[in-house]
Amino acid sequence: METLGDKIRRLRSERKVSQGELAEGIGVSRQTVSKWESDVTRPNMESIRSLCGYFSVDVSIFIDEVPQECSPAAQFRQKERALLLSTRKSHLFGRALTFAVLFMLSAFGCFVCGAAVLPYCFKDDIIYYGNNYGLSFWHFTAFAVLAVLFAVLAAVHFVRYSKVKIMLTEIKEDED
Repeated sequence: METLGDKIRRLRSERKVSQGELAEGIGVSRQTVSKWESDVTRPNMESIRSLCGYFSVDVSIFIDEVPQECSPAAQFRQKERALLLSTRKSHLFGRALTFAVLFMLSAFGCFVCGAAVLPYCFKDDIIYYGNNYGLSFWHFTAFAVLAVLFAVLAAVHFVRYSKVKIMLTEIKEDED
């Protein structure tokens, strides 16, 4: 029985098109076309539509077969990737949470220093760099800079966590 990869290879050969030309024509990499032809991976529906348009064939040519399992090596790589991503996901979430807590602590420190320092720094149109509490304007500035830094780091890690979570969802959908 002719596999999906065999069908793509046959259509490409009949039209005397290289893998690179086909890849460029449908907007994927040459390696992706190679993986499709060797049945390591399968094209998604968007790619199948692009293949149908490129070769001017009906979609039933590509979809009439019962889906076959990928090779055991490909399944192992996919499971290994999912495991690595889930580990990375938990690490990213832990870091993002840590940075969020550090942001809150430094923002609180900024608030406390600001309440203690700022009323004394600009007294009688003269700038004072100290007060009765032993805190200076530089303590306030340091806490403010740390608060901004930790807020940015927390946001970056939460965004990366979200991206990994989406990638894991896509992998789980591919398995189903």
